[in-house]
Amino acid sequence: YVLYIDMDVLIMNLDLKLESIIDAAGDKFDVIASEDSNGLNTGVFLMRNSPWSQWFLRTASEQTQLLQDYSPDGIRYLFKWEQRAFHYLANTEQWRRAGLPEYTGDYSDIRRHIYTVPQCTFNSYIVHPFDFSVVREKAQYVQGDFAIHFAGRNEQDKKLLMEYYADKLQKQQQHHYLQDAAVSHGTTTDIYSTASVENSVSNTSISSRSLLRPSR
Repeated sequence: YVLYIDMDVLIMNLDLKLESIIDAAGDKFDVIASEDSNGLNTGVFLMRNSPWSQWFLRTASEQTQLLQDYSPDGIRYLFKWEQRAFHYLANTEQWRRAGLPEYTGDYSDIRRHIYTVPQCTFNSYIVHPFDFSVVREKAQYVQGDFAIHFAGRNEQDKKLLMEYYADKLQKQQQHHYLQDAAVSHGTTTDIYSTASVENSVSNTSISSRSLLRPSR
């Protein structure tokens, strides 16, 4: 498998094993991706190294008509780059609802190769307090989630947010190092032995909040 992540994604849980996500999906799928309020999101996804995946990527790259801003009918294309191609080739609900041209190939077969997981499995967002377009419980990052995707932010906000959370991650790692050192030397104190509620969602496998929401 290959893990694809956008440049505006920051991995926060270095203990979570991607194998746990792959095992939960099973071996019938070539793409493991999440959905947000706009449907399939390709900010973070796993792709199996398989002949089908190679065909899919090659076919996606050949859709040069999607490099335009508008369809031949004058309808503005949804999304950008590979996410636009994914929606086109899978003929998603969002794509059809927009009245955009449909892929003439077997999009039903393409869908059978894609497994969707709950968003916070590996593609959590930082949701603005006044953003009511998303269901916060399904999208908002909490400590223990695999990664934060700063989608939809302007470049300056992304820079500031990534710096803030990178610093937070570094402090967490330092805390864990001190905790492990204290335990190994038999000098554990209340400071290091008391786990916070926020830390309780962290695990070496998929976090429990991800498993509460059914996958495809």
